[in-house]
Amino acid sequence: MTIFVVDTFDEAQHRRNVHMKEGGKGSLILDPDKGGEYPHLIEKLIVAEKFVGKHVADTPWKDRAEVYCVGDGGVEMLDEIEKLVPGFKVLFGPVETVK
Repeated sequence: MTIFVVDTFDEAQHRRNVHMKEGGKGSLILDPDKGGEYPHLIEKLIVAEKFVGKHVADTPWKDRAEVYCVGDGGVEMLDEIEKLVPGFKVLFGPVETVK
């Protein structure tokens, strides 16, 4: 699993599509222009229907999931998710900036 920081939403979508074609099981695009409530966003990466955990060990995560942060705003969203789910960055990291 990896967290990618990309410049545009289109690049994030492209990377997600490639990941899914290669057998990835889940992905999350964090883009401040697209918004979304954090529990709902987290649900894109879990096996259960609803997010109820407060820590990474409490949550059934999908295998081979990836996270895509669009710009600095996406990284800020990632920081907010880390506050909700301590250990999220460690589980899904490392964070890799794509240029």
